[in-house]
Amino acid sequence: MRQLDCVRSDGKVVDLSVCEELGLLKQWKLTTPCVVDCPVNCLLSEWTPWSECSVTCGLQGQMVRSRSVIQPAHEQGRPCPSQLSQTKPCPIRPCYSWLLSEWSSCRVEGILHPFVQPTLTI
Repeated sequence: MRQLDCVRSDGKVVDLSVCEELGLLKQWKLTTPCVVDCPVNCLLSEWTPWSECSVTCGLQGQMVRSRSVIQPAHEQGRPCPSQLSQTKPCPIRPCYSWLLSEWSSCRVEGILHPFVQPTLTI
């Protein structure tokens, strides 16, 4: 911003209204836009919800959540963190499966003697 004064020929500053009443043109620009760099802090999104577990059962599963940079830091503002995702272990869930045994030895059922067929009476 600049100041504009009304000055008499002997160098004395007089009221602005004197110059205005004389119709003197104001040919100078008194303001001009300027760019002032201000610190801007990093702005992050909210965390996403935790993901589903990476395995359905057992001890090795992990869940993940993340967030993203909405506005990077500028001019000495608080910088963005380098870690934009987090992981945590899943709750322990036991695994279940079928266990099939080997075949048992064969046995013949319903025969009283190895060489005699049973008879059926009606």
